[in-house]
Amino acid sequence: MRTIPPLPAVDVNISFGTVLRNLDGALMGTAEARFDRYIFLTDLVASRISPKKAIALPAGPDSVRIESGAVIGSGLVGYRFLETTNVSLDVLVGARLFALNNTLSITGGPVSPSFGKSELWVDGVAGIRGIATLSDRLFMTVIAIGGGLSSRYEWDLFGGLGYRFSDSWSAFAG
Repeated sequence: MRTIPPLPAVDVNISFGTVLRNLDGALMGTAEARFDRYIFLTDLVASRISPKKAIALPAGPDSVRIESGAVIGSGLVGYRFLETTNVSLDVLVGARLFALNNTLSITGGPVSPSFGKSELWVDGVAGIRGIATLSDRLFMTVIAIGGGLSSRYEWDLFGGLGYRFSDSWSAFAG
């Protein structure tokens, strides 16, 4: 990970439990439109993470606080190449936008500086989605997407269970 010059780059390894304990909030949503076998699929993920307690230092400033925010959005077009009564398979292609922001704030002492770094990039992506109907209302979905362009590579694998409220509305979790 790149840091604020002239500091050296550092490896960051944070456990899933640590992320959950420091999660300020997250929002996820998806929307899909279909015309015959053609699909337009979009999704949005936004999150904000910051330690619940500032890091106390033995001398100098009172504390150091780190905040991190991310917004990831995708726009995909697809084609349903297999559709039976219980199973459908879609091929997808599109783009994924990443917007990340990190802020380091030092409080106390004669000066209280704040440093921030933001990154914005777009990757081309392609993937496949499978949907299996389990009953009139229940379904299971699996989505695998990979790609790259501005980043070296990226991938995403999602599996979830869904509920159809009507022909137009459903919700799923996974």
